[in-house]
Amino acid sequence: MAAVARLIGVEPEVLSAVPCPVLLSELAPTLDQPLLLQTTLQHAKEEHTQLSNFDIHACLLTAQLVVERCKKQHYAMGSLNHEEAMALNVITQENVFCRKLDEALCSKLPSNLSPFIPFLQLVHQAAQHCGLTERVVHCGSRTNLKPVLQEGSSVCWSGIVYGIGTSKPLMGEGFLGATGDRSLVTLTVKSAVDITGLSCIVMPGQSQYLVLPMVSFFVRKCAILASGITVVQLEQKQEAQVDD
Repeated sequence: MAAVARLIGVEPEVLSAVPCPVLLSELAPTLDQPLLLQTTLQHAKEEHTQLSNFDIHACLLTAQLVVERCKKQHYAMGSLNHEEAMALNVITQENVFCRKLDEALCSKLPSNLSPFIPFLQLVHQAAQHCGLTERVVHCGSRTNLKPVLQEGSSVCWSGIVYGIGTSKPLMGEGFLGATGDRSLVTLTVKSAVDITGLSCIVMPGQSQYLVLPMVSFFVRKCAILASGITVVQLEQKQEAQVDD
């Protein structure tokens, strides 16, 4: 369950003082068919030697089960189609595909990103149909972010961030706990995507939000409290740099 509270790419080498210049549209291959989830995942497997058929099938099966659950529970998916809903679910999965996607995003290297471009385009398409809204999103990291986030600076978060609507659940033992290095991060986001119900993590009563990759934030606050926890406040400076 700690995955709900994670921040992808908190290491110093994946943070930048300027927005990441990579635009997904510039890297995208020409596709002869619509952006279907299986097509985009298969493209990633064919160009990424460390992904197997099992990894792709696991993504598809999990996403199918979650979306079917949403339909049975009459979860409102708005204008999302079936493929888009499944793609948003895949983002929340903890598996080989997602780990490799995170690594590629945080590397900022076009060669590493190329296998995942069609999938990221489908996610962006889904986000647009789901609706981008301004939200305050809370997430956490079991690391001390103070050394890499300076108040008044700007950072580009290359990876995918997703969190919840309130901070209280993150302070429990199942998440950040009361000891050791830990950071509670509050993000004021202009383009959050509500993935409540589509996430692999079920948290009754909690809204869950996704922030698209390559978003520039202003560091409003980064301080260590007496309890030992690092409190971080980030404000989005601009929309996610992802084009159709």
